[in-house]
Amino acid sequence: MTDTTTAASSRADIIQDIVRLIAPEDREGYFAMLAHELRGHELPDDELRRVAVNVCHKFLKYGWPRT
Repeated sequence: MTDTTTAASSRADIIQDIVRLIAPEDREGYFAMLAHELRGHELPDDELRRVAVNVCHKFLKYGWPRT
């Protein structure tokens, strides 16, 4: 396994750990909020986890506007 594959796997694992806390029907909103926060940033894994957790807290507190 290459470092790139390991890094991609690690990043996916970070997000999946957090996504498990969100109800399946709400995950689309969480991913939209996370994508907005990450737009234009390339973060190391520890920063990615911090951002993903912060977005999760915001999402669980305020939710995602539904149309």
